[in-house]
Amino acid sequence: PKAQHLIGMAVHVALYALLFAVPIIGWLATAAGGYPVQFFETNLPGLIGRDKELSGLLFTLHLCGGLAFVLLIGMHIGAALFHRFIKRDGVFGRISLP
Repeated sequence: PKAQHLIGMAVHVALYALLFAVPIIGWLATAAGGYPVQFFETNLPGLIGRDKELSGLLFTLHLCGGLAFVLLIGMHIGAALFHRFIKRDGVFGRISLP
């Protein structure tokens, strides 16, 4: 159905968006907290100045984004299992290894 396809597309877009947004928000939150930001032992620039209130807000967004990411992954896995074991419509074969 068209609605299912649109939901699937929206979940994919949201997963990719969160994959980029959550780490960047974490980087900004850490920098706003006045802490050094390291990525594989490389110091990253603190893109924004120290602001404890902003840091708290950004860490809250970081947490919410991470929770949304986990929820969407669960939905994605659930949809794959639904197509494999309930609908048996061949969708799982397109997304799995041979």
